[in-house]
Amino acid sequence: MRTCIVYIVFLVMIGVSTQGYAQDLPGRAPNIETIPSGSYIIPMDDTYQSNGAGQYVLTAYGLVYALLNNDIPVKWVIKSGKERNDVDFSALCARKYPTELDEIMASFRHGAFVVSVDDLETNSCINGTSSSQNTVDDLIQRSFRAVQVYELRENVDVDVAHTLQFAPKIAVLTDGEWEEEHRAIFRLAGIPFTGIGSAEFFQDYSCYTYITQPHLEIITNSSYIPSLRDFLENGGNFLAQCSSVGAFENAGLFQTTSGVLFGTAENNNIGYVFSNNEMPIIQVTGEIDRGYYGTLSNYWLRGSSNYHPYSYTVLENQAGRTVMSVADVNGAVTGGNVIYLGGHGATTFRPAISGPSLQVMQMVLNGAFIPSNVAFACAGVDQCICEDDSVILGCSGASNSLVYNWSPSEGLSCTDCPNPIASPSTTMTYTLTVSNGPSGSCSQDEVTVNVIEVPEVDLLFEVCPGESVLYNGDEIFSGNTVQYIFQAGNDCDSLVNVEVRAFDISFDTLDFVSCDGSLIEYNGDMLPAGTLRDYIFTDTNGCDSTVTVRVRTFYSQALDFKVCSDDEIEYNGDTLEPGSTTVYTFKAEDGCDSIVTVRVNQTEIDADLNVEDVSCFGFDDGQIVASNPVGGVNPIQYSLDNINFSSDSTFVDLSPGDYQIYFLDANNCLDSMSFSINEAQDWSIAVSASEDTIIAGTTTTLFSSTDYIGTLVYSWSPSSTLFCADCPNPDANPIRTTTYTLTATDESGCVQTEDITIEVLRTMTFLPNVFTPNGDQINDTFFPEFRGEIESTQLSIFDRWGGLLYYSEDPYNNAWDGNYRGQPLMQGVYVYHIKTVFKSGYIENLSGDVTLLR
Repeated sequence: MRTCIVYIVFLVMIGVSTQGYAQDLPGRAPNIETIPSGSYIIPMDDTYQSNGAGQYVLTAYGLVYALLNNDIPVKWVIKSGKERNDVDFSALCARKYPTELDEIMASFRHGAFVVSVDDLETNSCINGTSSSQNTVDDLIQRSFRAVQVYELRENVDVDVAHTLQFAPKIAVLTDGEWEEEHRAIFRLAGIPFTGIGSAEFFQDYSCYTYITQPHLEIITNSSYIPSLRDFLENGGNFLAQCSSVGAFENAGLFQTTSGVLFGTAENNNIGYVFSNNEMPIIQVTGEIDRGYYGTLSNYWLRGSSNYHPYSYTVLENQAGRTVMSVADVNGAVTGGNVIYLGGHGATTFRPAISGPSLQVMQMVLNGAFIPSNVAFACAGVDQCICEDDSVILGCSGASNSLVYNWSPSEGLSCTDCPNPIASPSTTMTYTLTVSNGPSGSCSQDEVTVNVIEVPEVDLLFEVCPGESVLYNGDEIFSGNTVQYIFQAGNDCDSLVNVEVRAFDISFDTLDFVSCDGSLIEYNGDMLPAGTLRDYIFTDTNGCDSTVTVRVRTFYSQALDFKVCSDDEIEYNGDTLEPGSTTVYTFKAEDGCDSIVTVRVNQTEIDADLNVEDVSCFGFDDGQIVASNPVGGVNPIQYSLDNINFSSDSTFVDLSPGDYQIYFLDANNCLDSMSFSINEAQDWSIAVSASEDTIIAGTTTTLFSSTDYIGTLVYSWSPSSTLFCADCPNPDANPIRTTTYTLTATDESGCVQTEDITIEVLRTMTFLPNVFTPNGDQINDTFFPEFRGEIESTQLSIFDRWGGLLYYSEDPYNNAWDGNYRGQPLMQGVYVYHIKTVFKSGYIENLSGDVTLLR
């Protein structure tokens, strides 16, 4: 059972900024996954997720939390690059909860959550049929009956922004006012949280994945900002609302260079402007009421302040004032997001909340599920293994910078690593303790490895020679042993070894000599010389024993000798050479002749040779193994140079070429065999590009060529800006100068690599820093020029106090002439902000200043 909510898995980094890739930032590449039929969909839009009054069911977030807390992964599906109300995906499905409805073709918006049936694992060795599928249905029926859940009736490809694996751990700071607002949001959703003051925050912030501050008008403690920055740098996510935005930003400058100014008036306009709509934080349904306000209802840049490159606006009122923005503080590391939200979302704390509170509550809850990198122990889910098997503990993507301690150590490959291999001999429960941050150890988790004993049975059958037994439909003859593997109900194999053994029976030969023609009596029979007869008798086991009776007229014997090729032997005073056969006749005492045949054979040694050629061109890893030697007198020794002999018949690290292997037996007889080590195919690769210098936001094609005869496996890296990483000619759209490496692997596992660098130029070709609107037709207007194909451009001009002087969505045909409301402005420095969307989907935001001279 888990003792602490966990969240240490490293998820895909999907944000893009000048600081690198991070979480919950715009510009991520699509991450398409196929979700199989039978999977569950938890909608998050008011079309498919509403109660009788048409209001959004906040407990849908609570269901997602409960699934994660029960080790069931949840996929957050958000289409990359989408607009405000775009469809994330459409699929044939049917509502399953709270009541079943007929199949429909549904289009889901605003970031649906999906539970894939591929992630529902069954542990049949525990409680018989327990499964995570049962856990999902039980959670819904027991605690989340109001949540609408749909079941897929077809396979569908979706864009997965995040695969969530662990439930967040949430804290609400209580130093300011309005903390009850955030408490109420989490209570309505059914998500647990902890209320903490600043002292607890300074002590234990590393124990949380998501911390919120609803309202704090001024920061008086010098530990606040350093503690928050350390929390963010180590992967935590933070949300400040209303007056907390001004307090934390002007003290910490997390999103801007010099802070912000803010207003308290209602955002009383026709509607709101949503941007960067693919970000999980802004996945909300419906429209925010225009009267939404608070102590800090909106904010804007102070004086010469600018947004950091990693800061993004997601919600503005129509006056151009920011209502919500997000920044990634820790660069490419997961988490580290600072979320600012102006105003307050509720004036009462009950489910039936109308007006702006519904969307604001969604934003606060969305922030809780943005992945973080906080150090929580994750021992993994309980496992069942068969006897003598092993399993990997822990969770994927764990950070190597944390301190891990597993206990007990029995059966573990390591106790201080994130993912030890467990091979316990009996069922064992392991405890993982993780240490990190100023509070040291704040998280533990347990996992049980259930060991299923593998039974093994030995069965022995004894039969007469040549007979058989029938077992499991097989006829098994004497002298054979057959192993049967049967699968038990716990998915482990049981072994049955069936041995069929023959009874020992006698096969005797009786030799009689009759050299004078007399008869020999045996078993009542009179046998003459030259007789060869078998007598069969039945023993106590019912098997036949055989006695062969042979009557000879003389005694004969054959003697075989083996000698080396240049040796000879002495017999009966004669010198006998290899290849000779000599017959000797001797007179026995009984008067019968005895004949001795002497054969002298030359020793010839042969063996089975297993030759392996070199694996890759230029390698010296060929080898030969000699086995099953015949013809010599053991022990046999081996050599490749006919000088150094050894009992080892394996020779490795051989270069291509022709060889002789020599055999030397116990009699010092020498023989040899020939073999060859063959060279591998020599091949190479080359890479090129359709364009090796491109403009940011455009695409080039990478090409590969090879002289290899056969099939190669291709792997390009880095792959994040490639349309495919395993094809020979991928399209690439890097946003900065990138060196791509192609690794090609042939059918033998041999590898070749080549690099190519694609230089990426900035898209802007001209942006003046000074212009002179004096009517001389020279440099009278201010507007940007770009390279590349432009979808849209927005140009805004502000004065030094943040006042909007000029705005145009067509600055080429409506350039700024230095006037405001038809009147010439004074000489001075003015701030511009340019947002350009290219047809490739690349978005560039530029800010700076321009000097007006008259």
